[in-house]
Amino acid sequence: MMRIVGGINRHRMIKWPVNPNSRPSKDIVRQGVFNAIGDAVIDKKVLDLFAGSGSLGIEAMSRGAKMVAFVDRDEDALDCIRDNIDALKIPNAEVIESDAFTSLYKFANEHRSFDIIILDPPYLDHVCEKIISLVIEKSLWAKDGIIVCETNSPLNINPELYRQVRTYHYGITTVTIIWR
Repeated sequence: MMRIVGGINRHRMIKWPVNPNSRPSKDIVRQGVFNAIGDAVIDKKVLDLFAGSGSLGIEAMSRGAKMVAFVDRDEDALDCIRDNIDALKIPNAEVIESDAFTSLYKFANEHRSFDIIILDPPYLDHVCEKIISLVIEKSLWAKDGIIVCETNSPLNINPELYRQVRTYHYGITTVTIIWR
């Protein structure tokens, strides 16, 4: 079990999938991310790719997000997300069984965009740069939006292309936050 660190569900416990490939975001990482973006989450549409337990998207909802689309391809993770959403009675949550790239193309075909996009792929995948490029190419990132990437190494991006880029380190975890 892990706890929600802020918002209306602060201190409530959620579970994570029992899966050796699952790596739940630590409390300090989630708190750091949402302290950095502050009130920018309020009334926003959030996409939580590689959602796992859904902890980052649930944290966003707890702090006032309008809706969250949770995307994962693992059945245990999806069951865990649904259980957490039900336990917390979270409205406006969409749980999608898909890999990240397929879901992004689907969202593009539906002309959807998101204000905040959270990327927390398995550390060995190194896909954040490709996803950021696709999100921009397919107009999935809303004007004045934010992308949050949790990785184990710094991203290879050009910070001059964005309004602001900040990087935070928590042990082996690197969090990069990009403001459009």
